[in-house]
Amino acid sequence: MRDFEKAGNGTLLAGDKNIGTIKIEKNKVKFTLDQTYLKGLVDKGSNQLNGSFYVKGQIDLTKINNTDGKATLTVGNKTVTLDYGPDCVEEFGSVTIDKQIPNVDKKDNSLTYTVTVTAGKDGCKGLYVVDKFTSNSNLVSYLGNISSTETTLTSTDNKKDPFEKTNDSTSHGKIYKAKIPDSNTKIPTSGEPNITNPCIVWNIGNMEPNEIRTLTYYVKLKDKESLNGNTINNSASLYSKGSTDTYDKGIGTAKFTPKIDYSNQFTKTVDGNITRNKDGSYTIPFKSYISIHEATSNYTIKNLQFYDYLKHDLNTEINADLLQYIHFDKSTFKLYKNNSVVDSAKYNIKWSTDNTEFKEWNDKDNFRSFVLSGNEDTPINLSPGESCYITYSKS
Repeated sequence: MRDFEKAGNGTLLAGDKNIGTIKIEKNKVKFTLDQTYLKGLVDKGSNQLNGSFYVKGQIDLTKINNTDGKATLTVGNKTVTLDYGPDCVEEFGSVTIDKQIPNVDKKDNSLTYTVTVTAGKDGCKGLYVVDKFTSNSNLVSYLGNISSTETTLTSTDNKKDPFEKTNDSTSHGKIYKAKIPDSNTKIPTSGEPNITNPCIVWNIGNMEPNEIRTLTYYVKLKDKESLNGNTINNSASLYSKGSTDTYDKGIGTAKFTPKIDYSNQFTKTVDGNITRNKDGSYTIPFKSYISIHEATSNYTIKNLQFYDYLKHDLNTEINADLLQYIHFDKSTFKLYKNNSVVDSAKYNIKWSTDNTEFKEWNDKDNFRSFVLSGNEDTPINLSPGESCYITYSKS
């Protein structure tokens, strides 16, 4: 045994009378009897001590691991056999797990997750971590090379593939992608084909006493999903797989809520002077502007589009008789990013007469709406702290 602790305040009692002290020195119990008490016994002609005490300690699992989990405890003339079973280290070995998101790349829309497992004084054996997204898993995808085939990890961080930090003398664990287990399964198996809702399994193996291991992996926020305000929850469950059972050893959790804040920064205004043309018509310059608050946003808007539909207000369309006299001036459109004009070859504008089917410009139709988008290889992306706007005219 080890880590003995004395009970209470370390006193030896005879009934409610203090007759001495108890100390623990190098895992041995040392009694010091009160001399006045001893003298009283002598004066009474008694040679019998009558008192009570207790101490507590821990079984050193590393010592009984090689004896099928059995140990013999002798106290005075009493001998007790302690049987912790063949899985004594797997079942009773102390180990903790911690889950964190140490970095959020607001521009690349990637998250860094870490899982840290720390073994106690006995170490632990047969360790596995099953890591899964428990809500809004459709909003993220794993980065790097993680397949359904169990693969040995390395310590190299290339900002994409998962990697493992270990003690210098420790061999690396393994990782694989698997189907999220049902309620009857703790550790899903490797080699599953056609995985649509994956988790990752970190096969740590055995850990030495006081050893620490950390798995780091990366995920990407998906570009074409509605992210704002949808919390992404993740859990990492730690198990120890023994010869007779699989033991729960703890759970680490982490959550991330994507936030994009453009409050009071999305405007449409008349941009300059309204001019009267020679034919009696008027040209009205417009500006549609958006800026992302840097401090209160944590991801980049991907594939931003500007859309405009001819209306008096949000709910009332312009009268059809008037609409025939209102036109977009195609030649006036310009796109700006962070106050710099964007090359017109890097974006495109589609037009519609009914606000449903958008097509290329022609001179026959009187278009009432448009959508301005980046090209496939030059999308309009807007990161926290950045701004973007378009200018155009109607006449």
